[in-house]
Amino acid sequence: MLEDFIETNQLQSYLSESADGVKIKCMVAESEKTSVLLIILQSEAVPLERLREIAQDEKLEWATGKEAEQITGYAENFVPPVSVYGPQIFIDSKIMAHELVSCRVSEEMFLNISPREIVEANNENDVSEADI
Repeated sequence: MLEDFIETNQLQSYLSESADGVKIKCMVAESEKTSVLLIILQSEAVPLERLREIAQDEKLEWATGKEAEQITGYAENFVPPVSVYGPQIFIDSKIMAHELVSCRVSEEMFLNISPREIVEANNENDVSEADI
């Protein structure tokens, strides 16, 4: 699915067994009215209250593994920052300072992609940079 997305959208990103950029992770939250994909540095932790503030939704809760997979189509710990349809996306502004970032998308593989390409490839979603 992700390989097809990369090819169809002619992205410069690539899959590799190594993380060639700064490591990031994607976290999923939801409420009755919305779902959110949060893209942050792997080393960061975001309190739920901060995410609620950013998303302006006091009812947001972190999604369970099953919920994350239902929302994104990807297993909980392997959600990529692209090829996800529907959720509002927040990308930590600290990520935008890097030329290349890497997100684990399976036990063996990383997606290596530029932050600008993350934003451009998510043009069908509501994408916002946020100071997290």
